[in-house]
Parts: sequence; structure tokens; C-alpha cells
Amino acid sequence: MKHLAQRIVFIGVLLLVLLGLSVASAGAYDAGEVTGSDRMIAAPAASGGDMAGLQAIPGQILAADYDEGGEGVAYHDTTSGNIDSNPSLYRGDDVDIGIRDWDSDPLITNTAAGEWLRYTVDVAEAGTYDVEYFLYTTQAGCTLALDVDGVPAHQIAVPEASSWRTAIRVKGVATFPAAGEHELVLQVSGDMNLNGMTFSKKPSVPPTLEIPGRILAADYDEGGEGVAYHDTTPGNIDSNPSSYRDDDVDIGIRDWDADPLITNTAAGEWLRYTVDVAEAGTYDVEYFLYTTQAGCTLALDVDGASAHQIAVPEASSWRTPIQVKGQVTFPTAGEHKLILRVSGDMNLNGMTFTGEGSVSLDIPGRILAADYDAGGEGIAYHDTTPGNIDSNPSSYRNDDVDIGIRDWDADPLITNTAAGEWLRYTVDVAEAGTYDVEYFLYTTQAGCTLALDVGGNHGGYDIWVVKMDANGTVAWQRCLGGSGTDVARNAHPTVDGGYIIGGQTNSTDGDLSGNHGKADIWLVKMDSGGNVSWQRCLGGSNYEDISNVCQTSDGGYILTGETDSNDGDVSGYHDRNDTWLVKIDPDGLIEWEKSFGPIMINTCAQQTDDGGYVLCGWCWEGHGMFDGYVLKVDATGALEWQSYLGGYCRDYVSSIRQTGDGGYIAAGSTESSDIDGYHLDPENYDSIPDAMAVKINATGALEWQRGLGGYDSDTFRCVEQAADGGYILAGYTDSNDGDVGGNHGGLWDGWAVKLDSSGELEWQRCLGGSGDDKVQSVGQTSDGGYILAGSTDSNDGDVSGNHGASDIWVAKLENA
Repeated sequence: MKHLAQRIVFIGVLLLVLLGLSVASAGAYDAGEVTGSDRMIAAPAASGGDMAGLQAIPGQILAADYDEGGEGVAYHDTTSGNIDSNPSLYRGDDVDIGIRDWDSDPLITNTAAGEWLRYTVDVAEAGTYDVEYFLYTTQAGCTLALDVDGVPAHQIAVPEASSWRTAIRVKGVATFPAAGEHELVLQVSGDMNLNGMTFSKKPSVPPTLEIPGRILAADYDEGGEGVAYHDTTPGNIDSNPSSYRDDDVDIGIRDWDADPLITNTAAGEWLRYTVDVAEAGTYDVEYFLYTTQAGCTLALDVDGASAHQIAVPEASSWRTPIQVKGQVTFPTAGEHKLILRVSGDMNLNGMTFTGEGSVSLDIPGRILAADYDAGGEGIAYHDTTPGNIDSNPSSYRNDDVDIGIRDWDADPLITNTAAGEWLRYTVDVAEAGTYDVEYFLYTTQAGCTLALDVGGNHGGYDIWVVKMDANGTVAWQRCLGGSGTDVARNAHPTVDGGYIIGGQTNSTDGDLSGNHGKADIWLVKMDSGGNVSWQRCLGGSNYEDISNVCQTSDGGYILTGETDSNDGDVSGYHDRNDTWLVKIDPDGLIEWEKSFGPIMINTCAQQTDDGGYVLCGWCWEGHGMFDGYVLKVDATGALEWQSYLGGYCRDYVSSIRQTGDGGYIAAGSTESSDIDGYHLDPENYDSIPDAMAVKINATGALEWQRGLGGYDSDTFRCVEQAADGGYILAGYTDSNDGDVGGNHGGLWDGWAVKLDSSGELEWQRCLGGSGDDKVQSVGQTSDGGYILAGSTDSNDGDVSGNHGASDIWVAKLENA
């Protein structure tokens, strides 16, 4: 409970000078009548006993609202007096309470092992409650433990942040056997700044997991070890633990996935799910996960009977998503028990169940528009409005697709269609060949279109190519790949009006041929209509991955990537994960290739005015721990010069472009405090990355470099020279101070920055919503504005129309 409009009691004679007003008498004043510095907080006027009455549960309890009674009764503090560097007047005892400009509440600070705080609470209803703690710390190994009436309720490991300004939330569970008054003791270990804790009643019935639909791996049943799961290690041992659940299952957070993941899986472990099946029948099950370990398997049991066991292919990186499929049959609708058994080390996101129910769609034959697949929004259909908004709705289906009844047609009709909406149908084709398709529909609106895609995803994870017009409307889309994992890294237009796509694949079928080994670089040339002109797999018997591919002046292509092979297409291998530079002719054949090491190139090789190429990335040599790195080669790949960029800590270069003066502009991030403009947080001397812009001349000599951002993490992912001679840079930020303004408060905001030709800031813009929003590419448009592309899982702020989870996001900015 926050103490608003408390009374300030002056005992004896107190001289208070505030805004020129002198007060020299004892008395009581309402805090609401006092104006002045926001650093003055009224101390509560307590006359003994409980300072604020009982704290209500459910509800929020401010950490500083512990009981009255003093040392050994209401609290234990290991130091005498309030030793905080910026003390608060909220209480007047030995507990350290401080004020911070990034939190509006008084905080319990300078906590240490053995200290505790007591709270007397009034619980509205007996039962189990979720407890969420809100705090700040940069110290590893901190813990929070809560006792209820002298009985331990939980002990929670607190993850450390990189900055004292970064808020941390962790969760536990507490059970109250009866309503009414209870005593809580919060025991701390480690140096933290505590804001408070929020108690919310857990539902008596866990949320229903529905089939068809998506089930998050972390939404397994309640019940604990041996009932809801079996985990071979005590506690959550993940290196970056999530507070999504509070038991022995290892659940972690990764920056490349928005959901909590089941991690550190091992042979013999399992998870149980109680599900509600809408209709008896056979369903497809698609698992979404990450692993680099060979030999992993997933097995699913339904009501104690084995449904399937699936071999999981390994990826070259933990960031590369893997999708595998199986099938499961439910003999009846209603409640069923699933057990997911794992073998091998994986990070599990979840599983999606899709099925057709009792409807079989045969070709040749007639397909009713309303007989689209089961699976819901984003799987079986996309509808832009929630619920069935038809004026005379049909009960034929029960989801968000608008289905209506009309007296002039005996069948249920899909109605209120809009641009961007779609429906998916799984069909059984009797015979390969070409079929006539006749559509039957009603409309009075001009300009309507129908587009039919055949084939779609090939299995696993496919490359998805989407062509949009100038207004952002989809012109066409294509799925490319095979039955394995196929991931796109970049796409660029070509001079013939087509497109070159660069990615990574471990498939050997479908649209692919010529794979050399575990994972190859995959190039696909498409014409203007999205048809494949040619495809090439490049690499050796081990792992290859592409950073980027660009067209060259002779109509061919230059690609950069990394290789762990020393055979096949690869020669001159130096060490693990060499940078690989490859020149391709217009038909996709290798002209020459070079290996460089030990460096990491993570961007496209830009062709320079002299016919050579410039590359950028980072390396383990130079000024500091990692340095930004620029490499210049001639037209045959021979080294001309190299340049190290940055300061005395970690520096990375993500993008480089040649400028009109023959030099180069580079963009990335820096943790070096000796870079001009670096934002060193005065409250936290840990290195937190700033975005970085660097200008070098035609031979790689430094002209200027700038750190840009705020006191949290900022990075640039791309840069282009603008028409006015300045520079447009884009990436993402977690700051809302320094050079950054307008952050929407999510995990990341997309960030666009305009610099003049000397590197001075002209304007900046945060883009996004309350989720995770990142910009990966930027370019100037013919009207002088800017087009940005990236990803988002928001659906508010600047973002609208999200389809679920993380979407590709394209935004257009005016020339500010």
C-alpha cells in the first residue's frame, strides 16, 4: 500500500525552509498541502502498533510497508541506521530505504544475507496464490525466501541484470490454509533493491488445453514430480531461468523466442498434459523446438498408448528453429491425457494439433468454402476481425471466420471478406495433373480478387518469400524448401526484375538438390513472378551458413558466410567457423572462393567502385576483447587492407556501405567507454552496449566514430547513405533516455536514427509496441522517405494486424 496524502508530524521545534517559506512551530501538516522537491517523501504518522493496518491479499504489498515493531520484531537489518546513498524518509528505523529516479516507490536497498522483513496480512480466501516479486539487482546468486506463519513457502533464485535500472520479476507460490490474518517473513540473500510483491489467486481449475490448437510446452499439468512431470535434476538449472513455473522443470528465456522454453531435457524425462479434444479423429502434431544435439527424439503417449516417436534433426545453431511432425488419433471427443517423452538435450517451445474432423476434401470434387481446416487463427485461416461478425451468422463453425446464412443459397457462406484474409484446405488429390477450378460466389464490389496457392510448406521449416506492392499489399508469396529445415537469411532484387534469396538448408529433397553434408548454404534465383529460375547448394561435408548475398556489376553474385568444412566447394580452411567469401556467376556457378580466419563476417560483401569488395564483422584481435573489423579485397578476392574499429572493450560491426567520397560508413554496437558519445550509466559501471556509427576513408583510416543510445542496450543492424549525404541507421533499443526517446516499453523497440554527414544526430524514432520489436533492414525510398523491415510480436502502439507470436514487420517513415 502506498502512503499517499499522509500526515507529516513535526515533534518539538523543526525549521523547514521550502520555496522561501519558513515554518518554526510544532504541528501536523497534510502532505498534499506541501509543494517542492519530489525528493521529499512524507514519513507515516504512526503512534505505535501496525503502521498501515493489515496488508490485503490478493493485492500488492510495497516492500517498505513491513510491520511496526523495530529490530528483531518487524525486521532484521545488519547495519545501524539507513545507510542508503540517497535515503528516503518513508520510514525512520534501521532498514535501508532509498529513492531511485527510475522507480516511483521507496525501495528496500543494500540487502544482505540473513536480513528479513515481517508483514501481517489479511487473506480474503484460503487457497494457493501466485507471488510476483518486483526488484532490481546486478549481483549473481541472490535469493528470496518466503515463510507463511513460520512454514517455508518457497525460495527463489533471482537472475541478475546488466544494469540496476533494469527491472526483474520473479514468481513463486504461497498457500494459505485459511482466510484471515497471517504472518509473512521475507528472507533475503544478496544485494538487491526491492520494490514489492503482488499476490494473485491461482484458479482452482488449470486452464484448458484444447485440441485442435497450440499447446505451449511449459503449460504441462499441475501436480509436481512424478505426477505432472519427471525431471532428472532438482530445481530449475537453466542458465537464464524463467519464472513461468516454480518447480523442478528446467524452463528458460531466450532472446530469439518470445515464449518460455523447456530446456536441458534428458533421456527419461516427460511432461503430462490434460487436453480437451473437440472431435474424435486423427490429428497432425507439429513440434517447434531448438537443438544442436544429434540423436534427439520426441515420443507422445495418448491415454497410456504410444502414438508416435519422432527423430529430431539437429541444427548448426541453438537459434535455428526446428519443426517436426507426427500424427495422433483420439477415439472420442472430450478429455484425454498426453505424455510427451524426451530423449536428448533440446529447448522445447510447444506443439500444434491440426485436423480435418469428419470432413474429407477430395479432388476432383466440390469443396465448400466453409470446410477449411481445423486449427484456428494463423493455422487454418486468417480473419481480420474477432468473432463471427456476419449480420445473419451461421453456427456451421465456431471461430473467428465470418460465416453467414442467405435465403438465396442453401450452403453456409464465407462473408465479410477483406484484403489479406485467407483460408487453408488440406485435400486428397486422386491423380497428378492439371485441374480446372471454378469458384462460386456473390459480390457487388469492384476490384475483388481470388488467389490460390498449391503445395505450401514442404515440411520442417521452409523459406517464405513474400512480394508486396508499394502500399504493403501482398502481390505473391512462395514457400521454398524440402522436408528438413530451410531458413532464409536475406533477399535482394536483381537487375532482371527478379530476386536472389540466400539461406541455409539441411534438406535433400523438395526444391533442393546437391546438398553436400550436414547444412549447406542455399541460393535460389527467382523471376519477377516468384518462379524458381535456378537453385544451388554450396559447401562441404560439415556446416555452412550464409550471412548475405548481393548482385555484382557483371550480373553475378558475391556471398559471405561461414564454413566448418575443408572439402566440397571449400578450400583454404584455417580454423573452426572460417569466414567464407564466394563469387558466383549469373547462372549460380562458383567463379572463385576464399576462406579467412579467425574472423567473423556477418554482413554482405559490398562491391566497391574499383570492382573489389568490402566486408565487415568482428574479430578477436585489435584494440580490445572483440573489435569491429573491416576487410577490403580486390576483384579476385586477394586481401588489400584491413581495419580494426572500436575501443578497449567489445565492439561489433553489422553493416557497411561505401559512401560518395569513396570512404565507408559502418554501423554496429560498442561496449567501449572510450568511444565518443558512449553512455556510461553513472549507477552501473558494467559495460552495456551502445549503438555505434563509424566513418572511415578509402584506405580504412578512421575519420570519426560515435556511440549513440541511452543507459540500456542499443544496437544498429543496418546503415545506408541518404540522398542528402547523411546516413540513415536502424536497429533496436531498450533505452528511453540519452539519445533515445519515445520507447514503447516492451522488451525491444525498433530504432531509426538519421545522422548528418559529420555524424551529428538529426532525428531518431522508436517504433513498436509493448512486445519485442526489432528492425533489421533499412532503405531510402524514391519519395525521400524510409522503408524498414524486421520482426514484431506486438499488436499495439505502432503495430497492428499481428497474426500471432512473432510476425515479419514492414514500416514506412516519412523524411522527417
